[in-house]
Amino acid sequence: MEKRSNWLKNLVLLLSWLYFFVLLVWLLLYLFTGDDNGFLGLFNAFAVYLFVPLPLVLLVALGTRNLPLIGGSVIFVAVFFTFWGNLFLPRSLPQDEAMALRVMTYNIFGRGRALQPVLDTIALEQADVVFLQEVTFEAADALQTDFGETYPYQLMRARAGAGGLGVISKYPLTIQDGSPPGDWGKGVQILSMDWDGITITLINFHFETTNLGRLMRIDEQFREREGNAQALADYVTGYLGDQLVIAAGDANTVHLSKAYQSITATGLRDAWWEAGSGLGNTFPGSPFPNTNRVSLGRSPLGSLALPEWLVRIDYIFYSPNWQAVEAHVADVNGGSDHRGVVTELIIFQEQ
Repeated sequence: MEKRSNWLKNLVLLLSWLYFFVLLVWLLLYLFTGDDNGFLGLFNAFAVYLFVPLPLVLLVALGTRNLPLIGGSVIFVAVFFTFWGNLFLPRSLPQDEAMALRVMTYNIFGRGRALQPVLDTIALEQADVVFLQEVTFEAADALQTDFGETYPYQLMRARAGAGGLGVISKYPLTIQDGSPPGDWGKGVQILSMDWDGITITLINFHFETTNLGRLMRIDEQFREREGNAQALADYVTGYLGDQLVIAAGDANTVHLSKAYQSITATGLRDAWWEAGSGLGNTFPGSPFPNTNRVSLGRSPLGSLALPEWLVRIDYIFYSPNWQAVEAHVADVNGGSDHRGVVTELIIFQEQ
């Protein structure tokens, strides 16, 4: 019996060290190559799930009093908190009486057929301004019909399929720049909003997607997305100066990517990173109400029953003269394969 117990203990320790080896290989590849290789970049999008077994390994290390294993566990706990810890730490957000602007971004799934759940989600969130991606002609008409009074200011660039964009607002909107330089992927809107006498630049974007049906072009898709992000970064730094800016949309990338990092390098802040709680995953979800049948677009796999909300690819970025006081993901029940992101922003006041 004792011999069997020792064999089991040694097996568990061996598996624990193999697990650490896998984590170490991923960490080194990420630190030295990032997403230069598209397949590794795709793997990085799900890298957080590599750390799911870590608490169990830590318990094994403590239970066996194996000091090297305890040390390895502490190191990888530190790695996890370096990349994701900010999303799980207690927030110290301002309890400010200043007027807040409620902002929402939502990819409403241009290939979908169930518009009513999308409209219900928008109505429930009661945002002051809503950035929309994949706006079809049908969706644009429905938004005008259902929200013409609530959101009297609507600027649409509707398209068939996934290329449409739109912004609906309780405050006046005008087109600020109809043809900004650079490659913006599936499209961009650059608008001005008059928020009770305060001018705000709104940038509604939709970056290049990762098409699982064209995996042999995955490197090219990552480079295209980096170019899209650079167009946003260049526009913010080159044209907007100290203006109040909100840039929101579907970036089709995670916060470990070079595309994301080029955006935040401009000083733009990520509302979820600053004020959200948890991973805040927004994709993929089922566009079919009351199911978990996840659509995989034009990939050969079609649609599968998969876990929903695996990655965070939808963002609200804002200039440093704002401060996020709250952020959450919208409750959905079909209609889109994305969840909306909602935040409340106040103009930053130095203490």
